[in-house]
Amino acid sequence: MKVLVIDDDEFICNLYELICKKFNVDCVICKNLFEATNKLVSENFDICFIDKNLPETNEVKLLEFLEQKNLTSKSIIMSGDLMSSEETLRSYKVRDILQKPFSIEKVLKYFNLPK
Repeated sequence: MKVLVIDDDEFICNLYELICKKFNVDCVICKNLFEATNKLVSENFDICFIDKNLPETNEVKLLEFLEQKNLTSKSIIMSGDLMSSEETLRSYKVRDILQKPFSIEKVLKYFNLPK
């Protein structure tokens, strides 16, 4: 399994790296949409965890980008503030919405680890 994490928060990126390392999941970290675009062109990912509030974009541009790349079904949108935009996020048929703060168990449910 290969995971892409797009988030500008250093703590969140470090957390994903630790979780993925512990469970032998390949993890690629991108701090912005530009980095992520380059990775998405050259690599395949099973899941993309994406911060809704990236500094250089807004949620609609982000969702349109994901839709254009056929990634909405693989995308889990992360945010600490979903109240105003959950309906918009769901309208793009993202795989799920992950409310920050979240537990490690919530992240692991997406990894399809053997039991």
